[in-house]
Order: sequence, then C-alpha cells, then structure tokens
Amino acid sequence: LPFDKMRVRTLLVVLATGGRGTLTRDMVIDTLWPDTDADAAINNLNQTVFQLRRCIDPNYRGGDSPEYVISNADHVGLNPDLVRTDLDEIRALHTRLPGADWHQRQALARRTIDLVRGEFLADLRYEDWTGVQQLAVHREIRDILLPIAAAPTSMFDVDVSERAAGALVGLDPFDEPAMLALANCLALGGRRVAARNLLTDYARRLRAEIDEDPSQEFQSAAAEVGTTSQPTIDRQRPSDPARA
Repeated sequence: LPFDKMRVRTLLVVLATGGRGTLTRDMVIDTLWPDTDADAAINNLNQTVFQLRRCIDPNYRGGDSPEYVISNADHVGLNPDLVRTDLDEIRALHTRLPGADWHQRQALARRTIDLVRGEFLADLRYEDWTGVQQLAVHREIRDILLPIAAAPTSMFDVDVSERAAGALVGLDPFDEPAMLALANCLALGGRRVAARNLLTDYARRLRAEIDEDPSQEFQSAAAEVGTTSQPTIDRQRPSDPARA
C-alpha cells in the first residue's frame, strides 16, 4: 500500500516496531511530536491515526469497518488479529527452523531472506527518533540471518547462505562476520578470486572510511582465501536427524 504522507508512514513504523498493545498514546506523542503543545499533539495523533486507517482501507468508517489500527483513550497499536508485519513473519519462520528437515530448512531460510529488503528506515535515517528502532530491527534480523550465513553445506545450501550473508552486508557494509561469511560462500562456490577481491576491498574501505584495521581473525581468513586451493564440495545432502 502507498503511504505518501510522511507522518502516516512514521506512525506506521512506530506502531510496527513498538510491540503489540504496549504503546501508550503518550509514548507515540513523545516519539513523533515531542516539542508540540499537548492539545495540538493529541490532535495530530488522532488525525494521523485516521489517515493511516484510510490508507489501509480507503472505505474506512468507524464502527463499521475492520479496525486494523486500534486507538483508545490509553493505547495505540496495530490489531494483532488483522495485521501481520514482515518482522512478524520473519520471527515465525525462524521458530520453525529447528524442527525442519533439509529441504524445509532451505525453503524457510529463502522465505526469510526474501523478506529482508535492505536497510530499515533508510529514507528516514535523519529523523531523530529512528535510530533506536533501526538498531533494534537490524540487531534482530542479524541474529536470525548470521547463523544461516555461517553454516553453508552443513545446514544450508551454499547459495542460501550466500544470500543471507549478502542481505546482512546490505544492512551493514562493515559487518565483519557477515563479510567473512559471504567470502566463504563465494569460495565454496568456486569463486575464490571474487572472494579475495571482496575481502581486499572491505579492508581498504575500512581503513579509508573508518580509519581502522581489520581484526586478526579477518586477516587470517583473508590470507586463507588467497592461498588455499579450491575446495571440493560434497554435493550429497548431509544426513538429517529430523527425517531419520
């Protein structure tokens, strides 16, 4: 759905990342209109809630239409019975991974990665209030994707791990473990030159943009990628206890 008005989009972001049923009206007002007179801020919130409802349901009529956005005297939130966010879906998929067999695990991981479409709140990064939400979402996504990126051949297909690592680098181009995982996947896929170039470019950017040197672990891994002969990949699927 298009959310062309900035304050409607920002309200949606706050509600989507703030938890279900836990945001008071004062919390939302303090986030979006901290310097506004109390009466004006309440009016802003009420108008924006209505506009958000109309964006979701152009024919919205109070009392007759489904309440995708719940708003009462104390709280504002997305209706958990009617609204599901990408972040909700990622969490749900993640909980299904431990009990999945090999083929199910690849499908669940691919679906998870498909839902990560780049830096969260990229177009709102200069707003004062977005930093906390962005860091929290990025941290949660990283905790889910990094184990996928770091386990090619043992738990995931190399291409699945490579996509997970690439998604993480898209969120943070200076995520060293993600960069190492991506290089490892490239090497396992026979693209050792690309892996070596990736690590070399990362080290150069780290020194040029942050004035830091890569960690010793990174330097050791980069040296191994540059000197080790091309690995032989066992194409046979590992035995899967879930299917035994």
